[in-house]
Amino acid sequence: MKELKSIILYFENKINIYDFFNPTLLKHFFYVIGHVLLHFVNTSLDKGEFPDALKTSTIIPIPKIANTSKAEEFRPINTLPTFEKLIERAVYEQLVEYFDKNKLLFTNQSGFRKNHSCESALQLTVTKFKREIDGGRYVVAVFLDLKRAFETIDRNILLTKLRCYGIGGNVIKWFESYLTDRKQKVKYNNVLSDEVSSEFGVPQGSVLGPLLFLIYLNDIVNYCDCDFVNLFADDTLVACYDTDLDKCIQKMNKALEILEKYFNTNKLKHI
Repeated sequence: MKELKSIILYFENKINIYDFFNPTLLKHFFYVIGHVLLHFVNTSLDKGEFPDALKTSTIIPIPKIANTSKAEEFRPINTLPTFEKLIERAVYEQLVEYFDKNKLLFTNQSGFRKNHSCESALQLTVTKFKREIDGGRYVVAVFLDLKRAFETIDRNILLTKLRCYGIGGNVIKWFESYLTDRKQKVKYNNVLSDEVSSEFGVPQGSVLGPLLFLIYLNDIVNYCDCDFVNLFADDTLVACYDTDLDKCIQKMNKALEILEKYFNTNKLKHI
């Protein structure tokens, strides 16, 4: 109950007009319905099942430009039920603890992680490059940006990677349930579209989505035949060092060929 209370208090005090059971209400009535919520969360975890009723996302198109009617000038905001985020937060805390305790996440990943930021990623890069340049070596770097990364994740590959990190039993069963049979609908001008199945990706706007993406991309370092790799979520920096510029470029071209195969195998699109 103590953990559940801390999870609910963590939520921002926002009233979601598309979800009746919003965090504000849960905080107000926690002492009355806390035991029911606790049973709800623990039942999901004990059975290894994620409730089907919580697997539907509602997408709200928000215009980036006033009075526009062009689809490309809208930003799709993904909204999820508060109860879904409640269960996800409980799983998230345990999953982060497991990966941190066993030091499974790549050290040079600065995205979506506690005590990491754009600044820490930049400082690491500048320090590394400065040291090599001061040592008389050339630095050849390539910056890769993944296109619609969260939406192209192959869920079967993600589950395989979770198993490789030692996640099994009821836990992997829960993740299978969480990722399968997901649906989404669009709400625009108070009109709802029909639901459609979502077969790829992790839910946008979810608590678990960013962490699952980091896990999905975590093994990229094993396929980088270069001297330095630095990640910030889906932004990837690879670099090669050498006293001979031509050799440095050759090393980079070889590294990019290997990365091309990695991205294709994992169904990730880069630009």
